[in-house]
Amino acid sequence: MMLASEKDPRRSVRRGLRFLYCLAIAVVMLGLCSRSSPLYPLNDWVDTNCFFTVGKAMFNGRVVYRDIYEQKGVLLYFLYGLSWLISHTDYLGVYLLECLCMAGFLYLTWRTADLLVSPGAYALVLPGLAAVLCSSYAFYLGGSVEQLGLALLYLPLHCMIQSYVTDGAYVPSRGRIFAMGAAAGCLLWMKFTLLGVYIGYMLFVLALQLCRRDPAGLWRAAGAFLLGLLAVTAPWLVYFGVNHALKDAFVSYFYNNVALYPQLEGNRLAFLWTNLRHGLLWNARMTLLMGIGVLGILLSKSKWPFKLGMGCLYVCTVIFLYIGGAAYDYYAFGMAALCVPGALTIAWLGEQGFRHLGLARRSARTRRTVTALLCAVFLAGGGLFARRHSVNSFYTAYAREDMWYSRFAEIITASEDQSQLNYGFLDLGEYTVTGYVPQGKFFCVLNLDLPEMRQEIEDSVRQRKTKYIVSIAYEGDPLLTENYDVVEAIDSFYEFENVPMRYYLLERK
Repeated sequence: MMLASEKDPRRSVRRGLRFLYCLAIAVVMLGLCSRSSPLYPLNDWVDTNCFFTVGKAMFNGRVVYRDIYEQKGVLLYFLYGLSWLISHTDYLGVYLLECLCMAGFLYLTWRTADLLVSPGAYALVLPGLAAVLCSSYAFYLGGSVEQLGLALLYLPLHCMIQSYVTDGAYVPSRGRIFAMGAAAGCLLWMKFTLLGVYIGYMLFVLALQLCRRDPAGLWRAAGAFLLGLLAVTAPWLVYFGVNHALKDAFVSYFYNNVALYPQLEGNRLAFLWTNLRHGLLWNARMTLLMGIGVLGILLSKSKWPFKLGMGCLYVCTVIFLYIGGAAYDYYAFGMAALCVPGALTIAWLGEQGFRHLGLARRSARTRRTVTALLCAVFLAGGGLFARRHSVNSFYTAYAREDMWYSRFAEIITASEDQSQLNYGFLDLGEYTVTGYVPQGKFFCVLNLDLPEMRQEIEDSVRQRKTKYIVSIAYEGDPLLTENYDVVEAIDSFYEFENVPMRYYLLERK
């Protein structure tokens, strides 16, 4: 691989154009693959509905964990709250957030590529990388923490490659370590099980400094990382402290997720291997990219400590994704950042091919023109590939006004009393399409065994606190039949077309 060292006096303009290109890729690929996109009637994933509801409540004066409960991190709800400010009853704001996060990730990978290949070679690879990731099964319906935090998950790989290529060092500068600490702090307050890649880096640095017998260097690295982490954590500690909710935050987010969420019986290593294998098989194109990247690292002329450090990042990423005892299909997207070395390897191989074809001997103007045309072709081709392989594409054929949630919203919003409760399941999305902010702490049933959650929801039904209830669990539920009558029942599907579901709108007696 060659080190790109040309200096451009118009660097800021060049970087701006690069980011716009990355943003264009993100807009196209996410527009085709994410259900948050305006091309889709609604992102009906229960997880994104939960995030949006809590973010909306947060921006309407409710304190997260104390006044409204969900088990992800407060920074995630803050970002969804910002999205709610843009659009109150759909996911346009979330789509824009997704595009910015994806563009930031693609741009950061390009900064890495600058160390190894020419800009044009990687520019051609970027649409393919984005198309593979956005059309993967693990991408799921869009708006996941794994997707929004992709740049944060990739940063340690970027820092390790950058430090090694530019300085011949295996431990980044304190400035880079501080940046990694701040990024880790963001993940900490979004979904802390994604911190495996950072733990892997810190373990590598620890082992390296111990082997070098350099405790001072170890303490400097640890101090810089902790300062970055604290810089992000401090505002949230102030937020919870001012609102007298520190205990609520630590119990709800940390203790409950560790002690109550994973209820695994059996061998954890067997569980990890089974779900890792599932994630790799069901996301074969991502797996292929990761495999190419691993081969590229192993066959490169880099020294063994660099290869060992990269291996540590890969292994710790995987372990912390699945070792907790829970596994969903979208967890595999936590490995998406590990696809970048594969894209870099492909770009390097492509560059060697272009050189053999003699393109490198052409004038700079000719190279730029050819590259621009190829970028447009690759972007269009990547878009077609993404739409063809995305699990969500079928949903664009549905009109929002024809969906069950729109029919329910017509009935609810026509009433003077629009109070409602999502009963018996995760957030189905009616809070979003009606713009309603739930008044109870527990606005739906989450994947946690919390007696107080079920008690509050059942008390709400028993006391008929809300005029309406949205549910998929009406039949055979005596608590509902005793206190509410069915207004509307609509057959539809849950998330994917092959999973039928009947949705009920009930009104209190």
